[in-house]
Amino acid sequence: MSNKTIICGSILLILTMAVAEAETVTVLCEADTYVMGATANGGLTYMYLNDTGRSAAYLRFDLAELGVKQVQSAQLVLRTSGNAPRNDNLVAARFVLNGLNNVPGNTPQDWDEMELTADTVGAEYRTNNGAPLVNVTVLDDTVAGITESLQRVTTNYYDPGAFIITVSGDPLVRFIQSRVEDNGLVTFIIVFPGTTGRGYGIVTKEHQNAEWHPRLVLEATLGPKTVAGKPRPSNNATDVPRDTIISWSAGDLAVAHNLYLGTSIDDVTNATVDKPLGVLVSKGQTGTSYDPARQLRYGQTYYWRVDEVDGTGVVTRGTVWNFTVEAYSYPVTPISATASSSHNADMVPGKTIDGSGLDGQDRHSTGQDQMWLS
Repeated sequence: MSNKTIICGSILLILTMAVAEAETVTVLCEADTYVMGATANGGLTYMYLNDTGRSAAYLRFDLAELGVKQVQSAQLVLRTSGNAPRNDNLVAARFVLNGLNNVPGNTPQDWDEMELTADTVGAEYRTNNGAPLVNVTVLDDTVAGITESLQRVTTNYYDPGAFIITVSGDPLVRFIQSRVEDNGLVTFIIVFPGTTGRGYGIVTKEHQNAEWHPRLVLEATLGPKTVAGKPRPSNNATDVPRDTIISWSAGDLAVAHNLYLGTSIDDVTNATVDKPLGVLVSKGQTGTSYDPARQLRYGQTYYWRVDEVDGTGVVTRGTVWNFTVEAYSYPVTPISATASSSHNADMVPGKTIDGSGLDGQDRHSTGQDQMWLS
């Protein structure tokens, strides 16, 4: 058995070669923040959990470039920070772990920690203002198969690094595997249910003690990443600009790409080079982007797939992704405003919104009886 350590950007790989070809992979968190109110909290050294504040910690791990084939075991490891607005004792009821599902309306998996707030977060939080979350996979210790450990390693519960938090079990493995088979981005959400007014912090990747940074430890089978990944627009994205350019990351062995794009999920799913079904928009291209040249229709949902072609001509089928183009116009919430006065009965406030004075070319007259004068 041989051991080697590889450091690549924010990803630390510790590979232990074994006969069974399973390898130990430790992945560092690439994004973390907490949602509470309208202020973005990315870049802090802690994620603050507070029950009355309806806060939720978001942290993401990127497995897309690792070539993970099959996850056999998984362990999420976190540390309490000790420098949050409150630093109360940590008990099991104050730590509830969830996995963010990739469904329409949820926060996109490629969320930006400097922009995520209670106003910009997706349906998983906004539906009930964080209590409870929806569209998530619950990974709490109340779920059969989940093991949760809260180990205090300092004298006082409020000390920096006081608790080591570990979560493991088959439900965690299944959730991570589902994310690997999508786009490799794994987002966890932690909440603190209740109304006690208590709170505590969890260390982020910005903390000065690198040994305490959030990490995901996997036993997994690895290999070349043969499928396309990191779709842009992200899968299930909504309100996508009509002039967007589609892009993706190439598989490790790819020398060419076949792109399928259309409005029918069945056609995009079933199309091949020999049977294009009207959705093969690019065959054998070498670049990893495609410009629809304003062919996208407002409000339309599009499905797309990228098949990778290696140097020997072997085609690796890609995942079917989707996005929805921005609407042509957006409804606004009606308001009711009361005017204080009118010059006379013919110059009332309603003239400003009832089409008075407009001709067929949307030009407005200057007649006083076709406007509001006060």
